[in-house]
Amino acid sequence: MNFLKKYGLFTLIYLILTAVMSDDLSCLWALNGYCIANFLGKYAIFILLMWIYDRFFKNKIFGKKTIK
Repeated sequence: MNFLKKYGLFTLIYLILTAVMSDDLSCLWALNGYCIANFLGKYAIFILLMWIYDRFFKNKIFGKKTIK
């Protein structure tokens, strides 16, 4: 999966989780500066954690695919 598709999917997952589990999206529509900074901070941490998972843990957990 290429870079844009993978991180686009991560972004979609983050938006769905945010919409379901918190009120950050409704707060963003009000254009409150605190809410925007909070949302972007959480998004940056989420993407960083997904990068760490993808880079270091995914192959250890699921193993590498072997072609026969």
